[in-house]
Amino acid sequence: FRFHKMTKTVTTLVLIFCTFAAVVGQQQRLDAAIDLYHLFDRSNSIGAILYRRHIMFAQGISDRFGNLTGYYDELTNGNGIRVTSMGFGCRGNKDKSIFFTDKAGNYEAIKAGLDDAYERVPNLKETCLIPSFEKVETRLNATKNLDPERKSLVLVYTDGESGDFGTDYIKDNPILRNPNVKVFAIGTGPNSKLDRLAFITGNPNTTYSGPAPRFQDELFEDSLPFATASADYSIVEREGKTPISQAC
Repeated sequence: FRFHKMTKTVTTLVLIFCTFAAVVGQQQRLDAAIDLYHLFDRSNSIGAILYRRHIMFAQGISDRFGNLTGYYDELTNGNGIRVTSMGFGCRGNKDKSIFFTDKAGNYEAIKAGLDDAYERVPNLKETCLIPSFEKVETRLNATKNLDPERKSLVLVYTDGESGDFGTDYIKDNPILRNPNVKVFAIGTGPNSKLDRLAFITGNPNTTYSGPAPRFQDELFEDSLPFATASADYSIVEREGKTPISQAC
C-alpha cells in the first residue's frame, strides 16, 4: 500500500478495516486467512492507564476481525483469524521481549491472553522494539512457507518516546515489506510522537492523525469500551501497494 494523506477525518478502526478490505479483497472478507499481531510497549513512559487502553483497543480489534472472519482452527477453519500478542521492552541494556500469548487460535484463548495482559502494568526501563519484530519475522517466515497467500497485520502500540526503534532495520526488512504484511503504529494520548511512529512503519514521511474514535456506524458500535475517552489516537501506516483512500 502506498499511503496517501487522508483529506477527511476517519476513525482509527475505520482506517484499519478499510486497509483490511484492501488486503483481503471486499469479496473475501468472510473467508479471509489473516494473522493479527499486537505488539505492546511496556516501557515506563506509557503508564498503566494508557497501557490498559492499548489492551482494550486490541481486544476491540480482535473481536471485530473474529466476527468478520471466524477464528482459526486447524481442523475446521483453515482461514479465519490467528492472534499473537506480546509486550516489548528491556531492563537496562539487555533486550527482552515479554510474551503474553505466543499464539491463539480461538476466541477464548485470545481473550484470556489479552485479559491477562490487561492486569499487568509497564515495568520495563527502555523501549526495545527490534526483538519483538524478530519474533514476528520468525512467525511470518513460517507462515509464508506454509501459506504464502495468508495476510498479516502488525499493530505496534507505543507513544514513540524512545528512539530505539531500529528504523533502518524495519525500513529495509524484506519480510516486513512483503505485500501481504501491513504494519501500523498506534499512539495513544496527545503527546504521541508522530514522527517516531512513522519511523516504526519504515516510512518517515507519512502520517495520519485523528480524534478519539466515536463509533457512529453500527458496524463498529460497542467495539471499544473507551470509545469516548478524551485521549486522542494517532495512527501511522506503512508504505505499500494500494492507496487506502481508494480502498474505502
